[in-house]
Amino acid sequence: MRDLLEAPDPATVHGQRDRVLLEFLYGTGLRVQECSRVTLLDLDFKERTVAVHGKGGTPRCQPLGLKLTAALLLYLDEIRPCARPATRPWLSFSTTVATPCRATVSPIGSSNTAR
Repeated sequence: MRDLLEAPDPATVHGQRDRVLLEFLYGTGLRVQECSRVTLLDLDFKERTVAVHGKGGTPRCQPLGLKLTAALLLYLDEIRPCARPATRPWLSFSTTVATPCRATVSPIGSSNTAR
């Protein structure tokens, strides 16, 4: 599993995005379809949880680990600065948006991920 999570290149925007996506899926146990429905408003960084609307519309709350929380915050702050609750509510792992992502990023796990 470690090899899979470390496969994306952390020096590129797409590699950072892919790694956070893999960590999110692995760390929360969400199905891909559930992950695609997560909005920024579903994320509670203070409580480190994500509200999930899964099969049959039954809501549930999944915990976010410290490493995953830090990776998500880095992703939203540095890789997807265009992702804001008021304008872009979906936690989308796409880089094809109107506002381009930054070309330079800090690797996940660097000292700036601690919050």
